[in-house]
Amino acid sequence: MFTRIKENGGYFVSRLKSNANPLIIEANRSYRGRSIDVQGKYLQDILKNLKRQVLDVDVVVSFNRRAYRDEEKKDNERFRLVAVYNEDEDKYHLYITNLQPDLLEPQEVARLYGARWEIEILFKELKSKYALDVVLRPTRR
Repeated sequence: MFTRIKENGGYFVSRLKSNANPLIIEANRSYRGRSIDVQGKYLQDILKNLKRQVLDVDVVVSFNRRAYRDEEKKDNERFRLVAVYNEDEDKYHLYITNLQPDLLEPQEVARLYGARWEIEILFKELKSKYALDVVLRPTRR
């Protein structure tokens, strides 16, 4: 789905599952100090040794395209992966997007996703408490 959004000129930000393991192909930011080299490594191999607040890299995601004429095609796509350390939960929150680093800083990606989640919760409440998901048909006279 993300590839189709990208191919049609759209943008997205989504939370990445904690067990996702894409290949890191390029770092989008350089860090001072004792940072570890992440290029060419898989995400799960570096997360346990990561000691920085933010990771901003490009990754390759492999996936199966929808079957066409009974044949499923494997494909790869390049996306941006942002990991922001959450001190309260003592873990990284992982996001995948096609927004370029010059458009949004990593913390802004996390805030954008957080705002989207608040909107989702609001819609859920409106539907459950006020039945706004029910559309009444006009009665015929």
